[in-house]
Formats: sequence, C-alpha cells, structure tokens
Amino acid sequence: MSFAIIVFVAGVAYTLSAIASFFEKTSRFALPIAFVGFVAQFNGLLTRSVEIGAIPTGSPYELLEVIVCIFAGIQLAFSLLKRNIHTGTFSMLPIALLTLLPFGCPLFIQTLQTSNTSAVASAKGLHALLAALSYACMGASACFGIMYLRQKKSLREKSSGGKFLPALETLSATVALCIEIAFFAMIISIAIGLWASLKADSNFFELRSIKFIAATILLIIQTIVYILVVSNCVHGTRLAKVAIAMAVFACLLLVPIQI
Repeated sequence: MSFAIIVFVAGVAYTLSAIASFFEKTSRFALPIAFVGFVAQFNGLLTRSVEIGAIPTGSPYELLEVIVCIFAGIQLAFSLLKRNIHTGTFSMLPIALLTLLPFGCPLFIQTLQTSNTSAVASAKGLHALLAALSYACMGASACFGIMYLRQKKSLREKSSGGKFLPALETLSATVALCIEIAFFAMIISIAIGLWASLKADSNFFELRSIKFIAATILLIIQTIVYILVVSNCVHGTRLAKVAIAMAVFACLLLVPIQI
C-alpha cells in the first residue's frame, strides 16, 4: 500500500509541475517540483523492490511506473546537463497522466502482491527492466523529436515558440542517442528473456505466442531505424518524425506484449 501512496504523491507532484510550467510567474518552480515527483516515484519503486525482494516489474502497472520513472529521469537529466529548465518539464503533463493512470483501475491495488524471487524470476525482472529502459528511451526520442520540430518551426517562422529550447543540432543528436540506447537495451532484454524461458522450460517466450511475435516486430522496426540512424540516412526533420512514429508504434505493440 505504501508503494501506491508514494506513487500517487509522485503523480500529484508531476501534475503540479506541469501546471506551474504553463505560467510565467510559476515556471521557475516547475523543475524543482518535477524533481520532487521523480524522487518520490523512484523511492516508491525502490520501496516496492525491497518489499517483494525483486525488481518491481511483475505487473503491467508496476512496469508502467518503471517506464515513466526512467522517462522522467532522462528528461530531467538532460535538463540539468544542458541547463535548460524547459526541456525538463516539456512532457510533464503526459508523465503525470501515465503515473496516475493505474489508479483508475481497481485491479492496481489487488496486484500488489509478493512476487516469486527465484533466479529465473529475477532474470525475468531484469528482462522487463531493460525493456522498460528501451521503451523509455523511445518515448524520450519522440519527445526530443517533438522539441526539434517545434524549434525548427519557430526558427522558420521567426517566432518565440521555441526560444527556450536547445539548438537543433543538440536535439537531433539526443534523438539519435536515445534511439541507439533503446535498440541495445531491447537486444539485451530479449536475450535475457530467452535465457529465462529456456531455464524455466516454460512458454515465457514461446515462439508462436502473441508476446514473442509482437516483440519480434518491434525489434525489427528498432533494427531498421538503428541502421538508418548510424548510417546517417535519416537526420534532422526526418529523424524526428521517424522517432515519433516508432514510439507510437511501440506503444501500440505494448498491448499484445503485456497480454
């Protein structure tokens, strides 16, 4: 129950950060409040991990919180590195909504039960954690892609819409980096998942299962995009649009993967 309470506090903090970022007089408080939300969410996941003795990815709700926490962490880390407040709060509203989403489902509290902590279960947890990292990076690449498109539009129209955002070159390089991390994280995740499946002699990764087919489709898409990125076949506006499209498609595939 403590996990649910802490996560709820994180969602409220993210919401307040999003609201604060919309107004000039309160925008300076948006980033500190977002950090409070991130620390609370991370602490909640850590508490849950200690409680069950395993990585908290056993249910779709826990996995969602892990993905959102990593996604928020990427945004906030970029904001600190580039000393740009607005990049840290750019997508705080969807982060808040996703954090609070499980509370709209009555099964959320019921699924907070102790998980199996065997070696195979731990491997599955690591598999899910790396998959969450991959999804978070794809989400971040889409977010930075949207920033890129917005910045380019403001420069073309000579408006002030993107004056608080980083340079186009910085955003484009960050999109590419997120795509590359997402690709390698998914490769390692699938490898660990296959190992766990063979070790347990179960249908965790049965070749004909919907989960495996959806994961394979996603990996193929990630591989194609990765090759296009490292070969510099897509860059700038095209790269931003590809990142956004891949993130949307990955979210759609998350449904059969979690069945």
